[in-house]
Amino acid sequence: MLEVNNRDLKKKGKSLRNKGIITGMLKRKNGQVYNIQMNGNDLDTLVARSGLNLSLPIRFQGDLINTRIDIVQRDVIYHNIINVDLLEV
Repeated sequence: MLEVNNRDLKKKGKSLRNKGIITGMLKRKNGQVYNIQMNGNDLDTLVARSGLNLSLPIRFQGDLINTRIDIVQRDVIYHNIINVDLLEV
């Protein structure tokens, strides 16, 4: 289970990535969309072990949410994940 937090939009994505944080969006079933951030190493490890078609339980604002990965953007040179979109299942 990944710990996901609300993203502070005042901070640039590049400065967050330099700290090892992945940015992205969470799309809920009720139509709400949240800007999120999470630990990059944890997500890279899960994707490397299970691939992109995995059911991903996350903890967001105290709730346990089952999600799946919709879109992943990777760095051109290092191939690590820099942005991810999650859909609630």
